[in-house]
Amino acid sequence: MKKCKQFMKIIEKQLIALIKKETTVTSVARNLGVSRDTIYAWLAKYSEDWLLWLIDDQPWPKFWKAWNRTSSDVEAIVAKYLENYPLLWPQTIAHTIFEDMGINLDPTTIWRIGRRMYIRYWISKGVKQKRERTLYNLPMPGELQVDVSFPYWR
Repeated sequence: MKKCKQFMKIIEKQLIALIKKETTVTSVARNLGVSRDTIYAWLAKYSEDWLLWLIDDQPWPKFWKAWNRTSSDVEAIVAKYLENYPLLWPQTIAHTIFEDMGINLDPTTIWRIGRRMYIRYWISKGVKQKRERTLYNLPMPGELQVDVSFPYWR
């Protein structure tokens, strides 16, 4: 990690010198061992928080929650309804929650909550069974079937 920080400081000095027109793109690329295209890309992205994109292309935390995610209280209510009414569609559950609790939810939100909590809409990780292949039989004996393929240039 220490070497990475030292390298970042070197890159920062080189980019600042390039912005001040003290050096050329070719010499900076040669000094850092990267292509000129990379230097131009770094210059295009250069800003106050440039270390974040240089170290990692994702400047946000790896395990972040969406800004519009439903609150945990509402998710608990939806989970309870999904478990109590396993045969109802998300549209019907949304209508039922609205009538009982006064909470207006989109059916897609209910579906996503159920899938995220593995209540009803889980991803099956089972192994697909291969069908046994059957040979094609002609209905009448003595008939002949020929499959022909013509390339597009013929």
